[in-house]
Formats: sequence, structure tokens, C-alpha cells
Amino acid sequence: MKLTENRKQPEAKPMGNEEMIARVYYENNPKSQRAFADALGVSQPYIAKCLKKYSRLSGYQLSDRESADNEQDTEE
Repeated sequence: MKLTENRKQPEAKPMGNEEMIARVYYENNPKSQRAFADALGVSQPYIAKCLKKYSRLSGYQLSDRESADNEQDTEE
């Protein structure tokens, strides 16, 4: 306890709505932005804005091991 007593804890930054929408979109890969927008009750241009703002999240994927496990499950 004495070693960590004076350490500053990193501040957790809360996730905003736009980032949350982009993360959910990229993780679920819906058939269209319009269908996704309708499901959330927002406009399609708002979804496009979120995806453009957080386009860096589009590369988010499972690790290689998890992807390989999923491929094996679908082959059997």
C-alpha cells in the first residue's frame, strides 16, 4: 500500500454517444447504416457522422487466436 499511496490513478474518460455508436456499429457489422439508424431511433446522417469521426475503430477485430477459433467452428 505504501508503494502505491502517492501514485496518481489514471482518469477514466467516459465514452460519448458518438463513440459508443461507432463501436457498436463496427462490432456488429449491420447490413446498412439506415437499418442501424432505424434500430437506434436516430438519423442515417448521424450514424455516418459517428463513423467518420471514429473511423479508426473500423480496424478493431478479435485477436488472431479468437479469429482462428471462430473459423474452425464454422468449418465443422
